[in-house]
Amino acid sequence: MDLDNKANPEDNTEIEYRLSALSINSYNNIPESLIKPIQNILSNQYSEEFEGLNEIRKMLSSMETNCINDVVKSGIVPILIRMAYTRPYEFIYQVCWVLCNIGSGDSSSTKYLISISTLDFFDQIFNLNTNSYALYDQIVWALGNIAGDCTDNRCILSSSNIFQKLLAYADILPLDLNDYQANLIWAISNCVRGNPLPKAEIAIATEKYFIKAFLYFNDINILTDACWSLYYISNIVCNNLLECINISQKIVNLLIDPILQIAIPLFKLLGNIIHGCDNSWNYLNELNIIKVILKGITLEKKALCRESAFVISKLCRRYPNTVQVMIEQNMFDFLFKLIEEEDYSMKIVLYWVFCDSISVSTSQQIKNIYKRDWISEMVKFLFFTSDENIKDAVLGTIVKVLNCLENHFDNQFVLLYNRLQDYSCKDGNFTKNYYDLVGLLREKGFDRKNEGERMD
Repeated sequence: MDLDNKANPEDNTEIEYRLSALSINSYNNIPESLIKPIQNILSNQYSEEFEGLNEIRKMLSSMETNCINDVVKSGIVPILIRMAYTRPYEFIYQVCWVLCNIGSGDSSSTKYLISISTLDFFDQIFNLNTNSYALYDQIVWALGNIAGDCTDNRCILSSSNIFQKLLAYADILPLDLNDYQANLIWAISNCVRGNPLPKAEIAIATEKYFIKAFLYFNDINILTDACWSLYYISNIVCNNLLECINISQKIVNLLIDPILQIAIPLFKLLGNIIHGCDNSWNYLNELNIIKVILKGITLEKKALCRESAFVISKLCRRYPNTVQVMIEQNMFDFLFKLIEEEDYSMKIVLYWVFCDSISVSTSQQIKNIYKRDWISEMVKFLFFTSDENIKDAVLGTIVKVLNCLENHFDNQFVLLYNRLQDYSCKDGNFTKNYYDLVGLLREKGFDRKNEGERMD
């Protein structure tokens, strides 16, 4: 099963071996365990060549040895690639396996594979007239290792010929080959994940494969890779996946009883969809998207609670009707209980939910849900956090709450006014919300030093 090797002709294989042997380092620099396999590979006897190759592959596959660097430094890998162009299928398969194992190493290993034209070799393999999914799977795995190492590798791979072959292979690989599909989706996923984001044409070209995987499979690893990929793609192209009822229903089903590794990218994906697409409130509500997002903040798993909180903030800013659903589900009492109990980083996330929801609430809604201890908690947070953005949002929230309350005396607002005299902000540049709050407290008569009665 010879490969088309016009760029690397081998008119005389014996001469090629001898020339290739010149690139082999001195045996003094090669571990003893590799000397015999390398001698066999250079023997010009196929049975010995294959035996030597198989021995190196076994060493690379062993969990007990870490010989990737030794194999790379020996100089044998480019020779194996050149030999594979004129060797049978079994030899090609073992070479691809060796390359895959080398790709599982560190960044220097994946960069080494690129430097010795491994991508061109894999491109030639895909030109073979074979139905061996096992062979292609080794290549897919190696490509996933290369692309997943860093964004530079990702860009090199996605701009090479082999990338188009990879997508063409995804079109024909049977869906019932679950293990092969898992490797394939993972490899393509590595071509769109990470920052900086990939080019838009890469996102557009790959999106359909992740949608197909998301809809067809229930394997947790495939779903995880598909969800993360769709999330990264949603940062680049604004395709409203919720318009497809099958997709939206599966999202809801996966979030009703969420699994952490799938739910996190799903919440992130929902956040981008809600932020960037025009869905009506009624449409989202009928799909139960709203309820499963709100449910997320009640989960004990902090990572899910955090991601859900981010999406709720976006929901509130985009759809003020969210507030009424939050009221009906007693979310505000629960939210403030969480704020009191959580650590600092989580408090910031939860305060954003609270501030964003209050910012779009009606006066009547605020009157219905207001609890007196809100103000004291927010004031404590103002003097605790150093995050200027959330401090300003909290100030604005207090202004809105105070504007909605009846004009009756409340000693806590006198205390608030007095505390604001000690309030500080970065560079001493007080925001409009700060001045609005101070002015409102004065207007309502809460600037009295004497806390006994309100000024008329």
